[in-house]
Amino acid sequence: MVGLSVAGAIVVILWLGFSLVSTLMDARALRNSIGAAQESVGRLDAAAAAQDLAAVQLEATRTRASTSGLAWRIAEHVPVFAGTARATTALAEVADDLAAAVEPMVKSLQGTTTTADKALAVLHEPESLAKLAVTVRAAAERMNGVSAGLLMFGLGGAVSEAQQALPAMADSLESMAKATGPMLSMLGADRPTTWLVMAQNPDEIRGSGGLFSAYLLVRFTDGKMEIVEAGSRKQLDREFPRTEQIPYFTATDIDTASTWGPSLGEWAVFNIAPDFPTVARLAAAGMAKRGTPVDGVIAIDPAITAAILAGTGSVEHAGVTIDASNAQEFFSKGLYEKYPGFADVQAKDQLAMGLTYATIDAAMKRPLDVSSLWSAMQAAIEGGHLKVWAKKPANQDWLMTLPVASAFAQQPNVPVVGFVNATGGKLDAYISRDVTIDTSRCPADKEIDLRVEMKNSAPTGLPGYVDVSLDQNGDPDPSVRPGYSKTLVTVYGPGSAAPGASYRTTATLEGKSVSPVYGSTAGRPNWMFTVPLQRGESATIATTLKVSTCP
Repeated sequence: MVGLSVAGAIVVILWLGFSLVSTLMDARALRNSIGAAQESVGRLDAAAAAQDLAAVQLEATRTRASTSGLAWRIAEHVPVFAGTARATTALAEVADDLAAAVEPMVKSLQGTTTTADKALAVLHEPESLAKLAVTVRAAAERMNGVSAGLLMFGLGGAVSEAQQALPAMADSLESMAKATGPMLSMLGADRPTTWLVMAQNPDEIRGSGGLFSAYLLVRFTDGKMEIVEAGSRKQLDREFPRTEQIPYFTATDIDTASTWGPSLGEWAVFNIAPDFPTVARLAAAGMAKRGTPVDGVIAIDPAITAAILAGTGSVEHAGVTIDASNAQEFFSKGLYEKYPGFADVQAKDQLAMGLTYATIDAAMKRPLDVSSLWSAMQAAIEGGHLKVWAKKPANQDWLMTLPVASAFAQQPNVPVVGFVNATGGKLDAYISRDVTIDTSRCPADKEIDLRVEMKNSAPTGLPGYVDVSLDQNGDPDPSVRPGYSKTLVTVYGPGSAAPGASYRTTATLEGKSVSPVYGSTAGRPNWMFTVPLQRGESATIATTLKVSTCP
């Protein structure tokens, strides 16, 4: 009897073991098919995604069938295997549900070729997006009940990844489902829309990011993009007298216009304020004056160009190739090394414009690596490198829920610091600017302490076009030593700050105390400091603002 019992036990153990191995082999096949589906969906390759999702569903069905058997039920109560067994079951159920939920979206992509077509196909499916968001949210809750610790066969990593990714994915899908109306409107689904794309150069800093150096006028008609005009900012400069290029008094409030004066009328310096809606309204007014009205304004810089290239792959213009790994370095340094002198300005601008044009054209026409694009673009947006404003109030209201709006109104009780290059050189790539905002004395004292620390670390031997100070006529000033920078630093108090008198400042520049100039911009009091720095010098501005409402 004992012998039979032992033999029976061995048979049960072997049966259980082989059943576990069989199920785990199914689970491994499931994980492989999920990986393939992730890649094809990430490329928005509808044909491949359809095949890969079918494979996911097949493998998920097999794994779910395996995990419903007696051996698996026993394994869920065996201490060594219990966690792994439950995790495998959960992963199979989640994969099956997600594959079924995403299938309508994949079908909507069938037959699409360009990025614009793919975007429209997805945006025309708000109900499918909402249902997918519900499924992903349920999957996230299902996975949260699984402990990733001590799982066998490498399942711990898969569970951890799912637990981290699914909630964020659900949030994104919910936001996208709500955004389909504004996005379709901005892409010209109801009527053609025209957008001004401003390329900003952070090597010569401005409040909204950098010198407005080049532009595109882009028209969307039912999602299809056409670049209708492209050029350098200097082309705009030649169309009207210097301070009459933008009708700034009608495009902004009287306080902002009075504080900054004719500077707001010049394409070269109008984007002084960090409040992008203010900048965008000025840009739109300037475009309307020249007879090219726009429905919105988009500001980009080399970080956004690099992010787009992460999704498109490299582009080439005039013998120069850039990709995600070298675009920022090329625009901030390589471009000036290639064209170092003032005689080369036109060639430099044409190359920069050509590469920007090629990048945006590639984004709209090539197949995209969406996962790489999404990751790179998220980082660039978080860094403040993309800004968007829409003329239509409903579209702007939606944009105001996103960081790309870059508006004072999004943080009404927080001060903001803006920087504007005052020499005309391109040294700002070498100027560090650290801003610290301390609210520890709010709400007790109703005071916010703000500190700005700057240092000029420009090396010697830079191209002449970079290491230069311009005079009032725009010519190199021979009286200024190379390596010299001068920056207008503006502290914008929160909307709740008491104007004028309710602040204290201790600003030191080269060991000397200085006082700011007071003004008002977009409904905020502001204090302006001029900060000159020779190569290797530092400066600190410390300001205390008295406020009525704390952050």
